[in-house]
Amino acid sequence: MTGDEAPNGPALYGDSATSDWGERYGGVESRADCFKLPGNVQQGCLYRFDSLEGSDNPGVSYKRVKCGYYPELWEKSNCLLARDVV
Repeated sequence: MTGDEAPNGPALYGDSATSDWGERYGGVESRADCFKLPGNVQQGCLYRFDSLEGSDNPGVSYKRVKCGYYPELWEKSNCLLARDVV
């Protein structure tokens, strides 16, 4: 493995340095580091710092919803629990 090769195989973005992606676990360390990344992933990186306050492992809460009320959640798979049919 060369010094700039991704440890899990070939890089998806061959024209960016592995070091631009930050730590292996946690990624980039600052909002400014997002601008070192390829343009098509910068918005997702910025979201982490602008909306998630820089958290690399944000807490989440789950709430079950009846999918029958939200057709966009099940139309593609055509999978719906019988108890969720409206």
